[in-house]
Amino acid sequence: MALKDQVLSLLLTGEYLSGESAAKKLGVSRTAVWKAVEALRQDGCKIEAVTNRGYILVNENLLSEESVRCFLPDKLHDMPIYVYKSVTSTNDVAKEAAEAGRQDAVFIANEQTSGRGRMGRKFISEANRGVYMSFLLHPGCPAEDSALLTTAAAVAVCRAAESVADVTCGIKWVNDVCIKEKKLAGILCEGAFGFESGQLDYAIVGIGTNIKAGAFPAEIADRATSLETEAGVIISRSRYAAALIEAVVSVFSDFSSGSFMDEYRARSFVTGRRIRVNCGTESYEATAEYITDRGALVASLPGGERRTLSSGEVSIIPIGN
Repeated sequence: MALKDQVLSLLLTGEYLSGESAAKKLGVSRTAVWKAVEALRQDGCKIEAVTNRGYILVNENLLSEESVRCFLPDKLHDMPIYVYKSVTSTNDVAKEAAEAGRQDAVFIANEQTSGRGRMGRKFISEANRGVYMSFLLHPGCPAEDSALLTTAAAVAVCRAAESVADVTCGIKWVNDVCIKEKKLAGILCEGAFGFESGQLDYAIVGIGTNIKAGAFPAEIADRATSLETEAGVIISRSRYAAALIEAVVSVFSDFSSGSFMDEYRARSFVTGRRIRVNCGTESYEATAEYITDRGALVASLPGGERRTLSSGEVSIIPIGN
């Protein structure tokens, strides 16, 4: 571990750290500690120096491998975690790792320059505002279970958000995690199948979450939110990232049982409501009835016809329309 990362791990306790005590703990000179602090400042860490007290980290927006690991339980400390200042897409980075034969790992970015969501849409991924993560997993599940990756991930996002903030999360079928029906996070799952085995060779679960409060672009301002906006307090991005890692590992450790589906259904705010379905070139109104064990949405049309949706997009029709 680089010296600056060792210094950062000491600062992450939230206590003042004197140059002398850091030098003794790390077996280096005070000058080396000072240089490490300067290097951390250049990386974006806000570190204050107070006479007779030492250094203190005051940047809650920090996002680094070391700061994420600080919040992980001991059982997950060996999880490979890679943090980037900027990438095209964490899913792209995870796919490259998968094709190179890497095992399970987590890829986190402070910014995505080409973040994407379902149906080829752009996912706005501004620097210092959100947490953009992709999980490279090897669930060993058959192809027909791949749709459940998204539902499992949605449950994990809800658990993570609620563990770090006083909020209640809901899910809009199929992949939007919301607070008060405004989008907090989106999920994009990708993978590769083995034709002979009929199973997933690997899966990539991409999750983008809005964390920091602030203005959204006009085109999404009325339907998006952030964790800080809803919680009304400052949220550590590193703490959230660690909570999401823990939640994803927990949910996917029992993925084959499908036990997360009951929670997914309980969190759905679509069922029982009038919706507009957009599927390819077709668009129609319906009533969302229930979600199956396979993650499909069963909807009834005005004439009584029932359709089972395994893909597509829905929007809720306001009461009175």
